[in-house]
Amino acid sequence: ELVSARDPWSGFIHYDGGLAVLQHFSSFAVTGWENDDNTAGIWRAVPEASRTTASGTNPVNGRNGQPNYMTLAAPDGSDFSTVIVNDSEYTQTYRITPEDFGLDAGDKLHVWRPARPTTARRTTRTTSSTS
Repeated sequence: ELVSARDPWSGFIHYDGGLAVLQHFSSFAVTGWENDDNTAGIWRAVPEASRTTASGTNPVNGRNGQPNYMTLAAPDGSDFSTVIVNDSEYTQTYRITPEDFGLDAGDKLHVWRPARPTTARRTTRTTSSTS
């Protein structure tokens, strides 16, 4: 369930973390169904740059501090987006080293990070070098 309103009369709605992942990819990637001749430019998952250690079914439990991330890329290799999920109490450090993309040495990676839970639904952006 991406959205749960089991007691709708209470006004409580639970938004699953997967909804934020879908929102992110919808903002940065070309999503949808590919056409018959494969020319719509729909971004594709990159299994070699994706990993999950979450367990369970509903709800999924990823609070073990292990890596959970997914990468989508443009079919021509001109761009990519990686979502990293860390809903554990552990601080994580990730190094992203793009390979086989049409990126120049001076291109920057942009990191979008949700604000702390107490500041409700804002995102912050930082920039780092690809090298």
